[in-house]
Amino acid sequence: MNFLHPAMLWTIPVGIAILLFCWRRNEPAVAFSSLDLLQDFSKSLRLRWRQFPELLRALAVLALLVASAGPQLATTREQRTRQGIAIELLVDISSSMDMTMASGKDQSLTRFEAVKQVLAKFISGDAEDLSGRPEDLLGLITFARYADTACPLTPAHDALVDIVHHLEIEDRPNEDGTAYGDAVALAAARLKHLDQIAATGAPGANVESRVIVLLTDGENNCGRHLPLEATALARDWGIRIYVISLAGAQFSEKVKHGDATFTVEEGPSEAEQILTRMASETGGIFRSVDSLDALEAVYTEIDALEKSEISTAGYSSFDPLFWPFALFALLAVCGESALSATVLRKAP
Repeated sequence: MNFLHPAMLWTIPVGIAILLFCWRRNEPAVAFSSLDLLQDFSKSLRLRWRQFPELLRALAVLALLVASAGPQLATTREQRTRQGIAIELLVDISSSMDMTMASGKDQSLTRFEAVKQVLAKFISGDAEDLSGRPEDLLGLITFARYADTACPLTPAHDALVDIVHHLEIEDRPNEDGTAYGDAVALAAARLKHLDQIAATGAPGANVESRVIVLLTDGENNCGRHLPLEATALARDWGIRIYVISLAGAQFSEKVKHGDATFTVEEGPSEAEQILTRMASETGGIFRSVDSLDALEAVYTEIDALEKSEISTAGYSSFDPLFWPFALFALLAVCGESALSATVLRKAP
């Protein structure tokens, strides 16, 4: 408790001293030479409570003195402002995603099942490395021959996780393919559209940091937009692209010439060179993985790189407590007056 006028608290001991002085000088109305004959008589309840009105009067005075000091109840509050990130998650659903991936466990997982498992952890978090993205706007775009918006940018992550679990590989031959150029262009347009939404005053749309996480296992072989064209759009609009390739690490090749065997290291393929440029030109990263553990490690790395900004501002509010003390003083005075005029009245 704080006081607006703490100097007024010095009047409390002064008031107590005055009340005690007046109380001691309270002489009886009728003087007797001796009260020895009344010692054997028990005191009545009315006689026991005869000083109660004076006590109420003293409490009323003390309550008014405290009220005059301006008591206040200080409440400290902390306001946390979170600035989330807008992330478009791009997932390859072409038929090649049905290939088996090394999981490091007894069970056998396809690439697609592994991606859905890790993606759900990235969105909602797990008990280990991934903390989830509770403050971010997340969207989901799937692509094979065509890019489709499976889920627009949304803060409703439970619904997004459910959509991820129900994703299926594209099994129609006329719909199969890999058009991640179109997917990146679509994702960049979705993220750029946030500027128009923010201009309308919609809450949560004013997001400065915008990211695309592209996951694919092949090379762009169809679609209207070339990957580097879509990358240029993302770069001009300040959008970073993180690229994850499930094609696996490049392996060395053994070549036998006569009796000698030579090991020739394979360099990055043309598709990987394009994916690497897409990441580097926008300030993102490129990672090639071939196992479930490596895939989780990459999403953990992205989760650590893209952190939501949290600003904390503390402030205190003061609620006046004058009226409780003033009301108590009023009730005490009324009670003292009522008792002094009725059951505890004195004569004269």
